[in-house]
Amino acid sequence: MSKSNSRYNGMTIDMINKHARVELKRVATVNGRDYYEGEKRPGYYRAVLITRDGIVKQGYWFSESEDVQEFIDRIANRKAERQAKRKEVLASDSGVKVGDVFMADWGYDQTNIDYAIVRSIKGRRAILEDLTGMPGFEGVGTKSTKLIQGTADSPYISLTSYANGYNTTMDRAKARREQDDVLYTGNYR
Repeated sequence: MSKSNSRYNGMTIDMINKHARVELKRVATVNGRDYYEGEKRPGYYRAVLITRDGIVKQGYWFSESEDVQEFIDRIANRKAERQAKRKEVLASDSGVKVGDVFMADWGYDQTNIDYAIVRSIKGRRAILEDLTGMPGFEGVGTKSTKLIQGTADSPYISLTSYANGYNTTMDRAKARREQDDVLYTGNYR
């Protein structure tokens, strides 16, 4: 199995070739990435570097018995499978309707709960209105466009970079908010 190597990350192939004892040679180009291989020497590992736009993004060490082309093919096949699966998911029905409510709870030492309601849908994109700070879920919150992810059975939306919102009903969201208001503030309505 190859070992990961970050020693060359951020360098260009020209910089490496200028200062190295052996020249790296391009062995393949797959999905816009160039693969460069170092010299094979008995008993030594050889570098295989993956570049994008001429800059090294990732590197590996290979033993003399390992096949670099097999490794490159495996990476390309995995990427093609992921892209095909993503296209299939994006082409399917999201299961989300206008008026659906999404709730995300997050936080480590305090629990924060965000709510958003779907105002319109176009394909797998939804325009959401933030209901987090709205008393009784009324009023106009900020609107944003988000990608509907997941399947029709369990859709979710990344409301923030650190929390996904899951589909719930307005009644459950209101009940949860009332419960949390009592727990955190002691105010009974």
